[in-house]
Parts: sequence; structure tokens; C-alpha cells
Amino acid sequence: MDASGAAQAANTGIMDQRIAGLAQENDRRIVLLVLDGLGGLPREPGGRTELESAHTPNLDAAAAAGECGLHLPIGYGVAPGSAPGHLALFGYDPLEVPVSGRDLLLAVDLSGSMKTRDLLRGGAPASRLEVVKEVAGEFIERRAGDRVGLILFGSRPYLQTPL
Repeated sequence: MDASGAAQAANTGIMDQRIAGLAQENDRRIVLLVLDGLGGLPREPGGRTELESAHTPNLDAAAAAGECGLHLPIGYGVAPGSAPGHLALFGYDPLEVPVSGRDLLLAVDLSGSMKTRDLLRGGAPASRLEVVKEVAGEFIERRAGDRVGLILFGSRPYLQTPL
């Protein structure tokens, strides 16, 4: 066993001892409900998220009957995607386990027609390119753990990857 394997085994032993000290015999069951991807962001600054706007009587009842809390699965400063977050919930170190996110390519038209101001953004006229930039920016911000590339095209394509 190499040094890193020995250190991991020692850490596992320490964790097993801690868990054994916390375990208690009882007749209760635990349900860990992971609402992955439910956080969301408001569509407008200061606005409500989709979850805040939704009618959620069953979720409200489950929350009222159980124990609720926040969990930082990986550590401060790390924005976990679904896979690393789930690994951490089940005791794996997501910083050491290779995880593949999604590989995404966004294609954006930069031709002259994208200057056309035939759309609305916040109630005001906006060009097609302005709207694409806003929508793509919001989309990319929500892609924690994924790799995003950009294909820009007008008269010919230009690949920009990774972002």
C-alpha cells in the first residue's frame, strides 16, 4: 500500500470510529430527500425563484414534519455539480474521484441579422444578439461542473473552447 493509500485507510478508520460513536439503536427510519437542481435563481434582480413562486403543499408538509437544514457537501469556494455533490453525500471525496460533467457546445450567430432589434428585453427593444448574450450568460452561470465551448459564426465558424 502506498503512502496515499495508507493515509486514506487511516482517515477511513477515524471516520468509522466517529460514526460508531454517533450510532444509536432505534426503530426509526431516515429519508434523505435530495432536491437536486431545485435552487434556481430569480429571473429578475430581487425577484422570486421558480420554487418560491410554485404551489408546493406536499413539499411544505414534508418540510414541516421533518428536520430541514443546509449542507455544504464539498467545501467553501467549490461549486458542485450534481455528480460531485452526490458523491460527497455518500461519503466519497469528490475532489479525488474523477467525475465527468457534461460537455456542451453553444452555437451563436454573429451575422448582421443579429443586430435586428425585433425582440424585447425587460420591456425595451433589444437586438437578437443582446438577447442571446443574456440567455447564454444565464445558462452558462448555471453549468457548475460542466464544460462549455462556444461556436461563433457569421460568414465562417470560430470555435472558442473552453469558456
